[in-house]
Amino acid sequence: MNEISTLQISTICHAQHFGNAQYIRSVSTDSRKLSTDSKALFVALRGPNHNGNQYVSEMYHKGIRAFLVSEMPDDAALLANCAILLVNDTLQAFHLLAAHHRAQFEYPVVAISGSNGKTIVKEWIYQLLWERLHLVRSPGSYNSQIGVPLSVLRMNAS
Repeated sequence: MNEISTLQISTICHAQHFGNAQYIRSVSTDSRKLSTDSKALFVALRGPNHNGNQYVSEMYHKGIRAFLVSEMPDDAALLANCAILLVNDTLQAFHLLAAHHRAQFEYPVVAISGSNGKTIVKEWIYQLLWERLHLVRSPGSYNSQIGVPLSVLRMNAS
């Protein structure tokens, strides 16, 4: 992902921007797999069994300074020198950010779909082509709602 400001992201995602502008070059959606990049945006996803908004303070103490949330953290006033982007739906905002990023490139994208075997086919294709082509692939075996935006955000000019 090319470096982008949280002010730009707030416009793209229709978010309210609180705090200091930060520059972002990666995205993290899982507090357990913290990016080592201090310029990461933590997207606080909410699901039936989890609420990423609960991990903002923990992520702040691990060095993250930009957050895409659907709830303001209780201790937001204590989170110095960071950006908090508030939206109604973080998953929808995440998709908007990925769509905006994808629109920056004109090269082809291949998607693999089906009930079974997608991850292994993705890895086989990568193993066959990585020496000849610059490839971006899902960083794991994520569902399409998370894996596609994570993959798209890894795209660059090459």
